[in-house]
Amino acid sequence: MGTLAVFRTRLATKLGLDNTSSGDQTQIDEWINEGYRDVVRRAKFNVTDVSFSLTSGSADYQMSSVAVSAMAVIELWVEATSQSYPLERIPVEEMIRRRRTAGSAPTRYYTMMGQNLLLLYPTPGAGETLRLYAVNRPPALSLSSDSTSVMPLEWDKAIELYGLWQGAEYDQQATSKEGETHYQRYVMFVAELRKATRWLGGKRLSPAVAGRRSRLLYPDPPSQDL
Repeated sequence: MGTLAVFRTRLATKLGLDNTSSGDQTQIDEWINEGYRDVVRRAKFNVTDVSFSLTSGSADYQMSSVAVSAMAVIELWVEATSQSYPLERIPVEEMIRRRRTAGSAPTRYYTMMGQNLLLLYPTPGAGETLRLYAVNRPPALSLSSDSTSVMPLEWDKAIELYGLWQGAEYDQQATSKEGETHYQRYVMFVAELRKATRWLGGKRLSPAVAGRRSRLLYPDPPSQDL
C-alpha cells in the first residue's frame, strides 16, 4: 500500500513542484486524495453491504442517510416477508408516471433524482428493508504515513497517474499536451485495473439479461463523487 509521503515525493519530483507545507504540498495532497477516491469508485474497491429499514408510507430517501459514506451503489434489492425483490432502475419520467396510480408493496422500482435523492415505487409497506452493495468513500490521506489501505498495492500507479494529469494541467503545460497524455495513460490504466478486478471471480460471466438496469447510481467523470 502506497503512503501519502511516497505519492508526494513521486509527484513533486516528476512535476518539479515544491513538496513542503509552505510550497505545493497542499495542492499535491488534494490531487492524491482525488485520485484515491476516483480509483476506488471506478474499480469498486471498498464495497460494503448496507441494510436500511424503510419507513412504511415513505417513498423518498436521502442517500446520505441510507448509505452515509457511499460514492456509488452497485446493486439494490428489498427484503420483505422473507423474500428478496431486486429493484429495477427506471427513468425519472417513468417513476412520476407510475406514481400517478396506486401500487401495492413490496417496492420493485427505483430512480435517482440528482445525486442524492432515492425514489421508490410502489411506496414501501411495513417491514420492508432496503439492502444494497455500496462503494464506500476511502479515508482521506492526511498524515505522511497514511496509506491506500482499501486497494491493492499493485494499482497505486493509477493514483500517481491521476496526480500527474492534474499537476500537468495545474502547471499549464498546454503547449506540450502533458496533461492530455497523463489523462490518457490514467484512463487506460484504470481500464486494465477494472478488467483485472472482474477476473478475480473468474473470467467467465453469466449471460447478459435484457433490460434497462444500470449498475452505478452516480456519474462517471473523474473526481466527481458525493
